[in-house]
Amino acid sequence: NKQAELESWMLGYLCCSGTHTDTYALDILQQILLNGDSSRLIQNLVHRQSLFVDMSGSFNWGIDPELFHFEFRVQPGKSGEEALEQFTRQIEKISTSPVLDWEMTRAKNQLLSQIIHENSTLMGKCTEVSGYAVIFDDPHFVFDIIPKYLNVTADEVMTAAQKYMNTENRTMVHLIPDKSQ
Repeated sequence: NKQAELESWMLGYLCCSGTHTDTYALDILQQILLNGDSSRLIQNLVHRQSLFVDMSGSFNWGIDPELFHFEFRVQPGKSGEEALEQFTRQIEKISTSPVLDWEMTRAKNQLLSQIIHENSTLMGKCTEVSGYAVIFDDPHFVFDIIPKYLNVTADEVMTAAQKYMNTENRTMVHLIPDKSQ
C-alpha cells in the first residue's frame, strides 16, 4: 500500500474546553489554517512548497480541554524534518503577525454558513440544542453562538495562537515507513 509508505506526522496542541472564551478564536484559527485550498497551511505547505501530500486537522469542543490536532503526510523524496520545520514556521507566523482582514471575514463566513446549515431543519435544531444541553448544560448555547463569532477580533485569534500553539504545548507522533519490506 503506497499510502502507508509515506512518512507521516501527527501533532497536537492542548487547548481549552468548549466553554472557554478562547474557543471562538480557536475555531476561527482552525478555518484560517485548514479550511479549503486558500487556507494558510494548505496553500503554503501542500500547494506552494509541495512538502505535504495532504494535511488535515481540527479543534473540537468538549467538556474538558481538547487537542487542536494536525496530521500531514510528507511528499516522497522530501525531508520529514524540513516539513516539520516549515509547519512550525507557519504556526509561529500566525502567533506573531496579524491575521488579515480577508482571512477573518472568510473564516467567520465559513463558520456562520456551517451554523446556519446545521440549524436549517427541525432535526438539525434539535440535534444542536440537545447536544449543547447534554455537553454544556445549556440548551440556549446554540442561539448565542453567532454574535460570539462575529465579535472575535484578529488580535484575539493571534493571542489564542500564542497561548496554545507553541512547541512547549505540543505533542508529536512521527510515523516512519519501514523500508525493509
